[in-house]
Amino acid sequence: MRNFVLVVAVMVLGLTARAQSISLLNLTNLTSLSNKQAADDITARKQFKLQSGEEIDGFLVETYQTLAPRNKLETVVVGKGYKLASGGVLHTVTYTSANPQDVMNLMAQTKSINVQQSFHGADAYDNIYIFDSFLYRMTVRIKLDDSRSVVEISQKQVLVE
Repeated sequence: MRNFVLVVAVMVLGLTARAQSISLLNLTNLTSLSNKQAADDITARKQFKLQSGEEIDGFLVETYQTLAPRNKLETVVVGKGYKLASGGVLHTVTYTSANPQDVMNLMAQTKSINVQQSFHGADAYDNIYIFDSFLYRMTVRIKLDDSRSVVEISQKQVLVE
């Protein structure tokens, strides 16, 4: 009986950790994809559709939104980047949710991509969390009034000697 209760508890926790439409691992993987590859990956889930696209600083920035009611709306923005002197590009992916619990679930997944919390603070509008790993920086902003939460994942420049 005790094993059954443990299995049920683990399953419930697993389901709540995946309540948002995309996982943290998927978001980090999107940073290394071209816009076409990212579009294929995002739309293959059949939960997101292309909302808009515009050119910003020489990059085609595309916004995808979930096909959900307004109070459960999630947005993924791909294509933002920073061009290095070497010609390489560091990409940034942004995830926004109207439900702060979605972002809390993503924060709970940080161990799966080996990032460590390096900062926690607040400003007049947001609780701010920063997580770092060798390859990524993840900045989380959760509105104090719980109206919106944002996760921004950026690639880091890796210097190889």
